[in-house]
Amino acid sequence: MNTKTGVAQWADKSANIQTGCRNGCLYCYAQAMAQRFKRIAGRETWLYPSLNKPGKFPRDSRVMFPTTHDITLDNIHRIVDATGAMLDRGNTILFVTKAGPTPIDLLLYYLDQFPHSRKSIEFRFSITTLNYKTQRFWEPDAPHIIDRIEAMKDANCAGFRVSVSCEPMLFKDEAEILPHFQAMILAGASEVWYGYLKNARARIAQNIQDQWHKDLALDRLLCVITPANVGRLLRHLPLDPRVMLKDSVITAINKTTKRNQYSAKGGPRK
Repeated sequence: MNTKTGVAQWADKSANIQTGCRNGCLYCYAQAMAQRFKRIAGRETWLYPSLNKPGKFPRDSRVMFPTTHDITLDNIHRIVDATGAMLDRGNTILFVTKAGPTPIDLLLYYLDQFPHSRKSIEFRFSITTLNYKTQRFWEPDAPHIIDRIEAMKDANCAGFRVSVSCEPMLFKDEAEILPHFQAMILAGASEVWYGYLKNARARIAQNIQDQWHKDLALDRLLCVITPANVGRLLRHLPLDPRVMLKDSVITAINKTTKRNQYSAKGGPRK
């Protein structure tokens, strides 16, 4: 049984060249952790990425890159340099991104200089909803959903393995789940990973400073998949090996199943 959680479900190590991200996602785990451990002053600091101090990259590992920033035209040359350095150390790379076609197409152009890059690199695009209004609320400055899908198609056509991260799932109801999966498969995704927003209230409280936006985001959570209903909603997905579940979903389903079994035996339902 696979008991790995978080980044470990996807990779052995993570790597970054910057801290901070202009996408401004309200649910951002990396921003919440940076604020919690006083690595940044607040959200405004996070929205203006700063370069990390040079450090050594892992060796002979599967590396998730990046996790605290995105791939943009501003950092593309540093991304390419870091990619080359990691490949030279015997690593394989999992790019995780919300980037659109312009930076991705430029990155694809530069990747041709690395031998066997198509065997060593996978692109995983973060596409959490197909609803534009939902996306603009939770990911206010991230590239449009359509642009991310086009970038994924470009990477797929260039011969790279592509997949999708739908974490957190930002569906309002079960009617949005199957169309999302079908659209990702049509765009070339080899896998679609589904996860929900863990510690949602605490994360939003950490990431959003002004009370009005914080209250609005918390209210919107009522329309987003939660641990209590995630199992019921995911039953609308097909029995397909390309459907992958993050540890958050597996844990929630297991807890819900145990509660239901206990209740069926006459015990109290918590």
